[in-house]
Amino acid sequence: MQTHRYRTNVADDVCVFSSGLKSVAGHYDLLSQSEKLRVRRIGTDVGRSRFIASRSFLRLAIGVYLGTGPYRSEFIVGCFGKLYLSPPYSRVCFNVSHTNNVIVVACTNRRVLGVDIERSDREISTSVLKHIYLPEDIEHFSTGQEAARAVLLGWVCKEAILKCIGSGLSRDPRNIALHWKEMDQPSFRALEISQKRVAAREFQMIRIDHIFGVVGAIALHSPTGAQR
Repeated sequence: MQTHRYRTNVADDVCVFSSGLKSVAGHYDLLSQSEKLRVRRIGTDVGRSRFIASRSFLRLAIGVYLGTGPYRSEFIVGCFGKLYLSPPYSRVCFNVSHTNNVIVVACTNRRVLGVDIERSDREISTSVLKHIYLPEDIEHFSTGQEAARAVLLGWVCKEAILKCIGSGLSRDPRNIALHWKEMDQPSFRALEISQKRVAAREFQMIRIDHIFGVVGAIALHSPTGAQR
């Protein structure tokens, strides 16, 4: 397990735990009763092993963050599947993402967040760009020198924000405005745009840049972000 801390614009660093899933020993005994029932419903050995390894790593990482040993309580599950900690640790916010063989868990104290990672060599089909980006964004890609990287970075940013909100793809990713000129910086801003086309929420974005072969982003609710 590797640990990396990213500074935020408030006094609450983001702690990111990462590992290769193949190197994670699956600890079935760490799983809750509901998770063990879920394992039994998974139809393949590979799927079962992957779920056990990823959920074991999540519980181990949270335990390291809390300083308590592996987290053994049931998770609270939101309406779109986002996981939360039970009291007395409900102040701690976390999110998990994995791609291919890499898993990351990001944790903060009290500040809601989302995280998303993808393989750096993943290609996003041009046919789906119009469902993710506005026309002006797509024009930016066509004129940029590193269009493929920009497309992928923009995608993980939007995914991280949707996971931060807790809605998943039930919300339109085109309603998330990215500040493209800032995205070469370690930290930058993004906005969720409401149906009235005004800024509804502001997010601080942090690029995950310490894991080889991975493009990733963390989204945090800005403490000064507008709420409408």
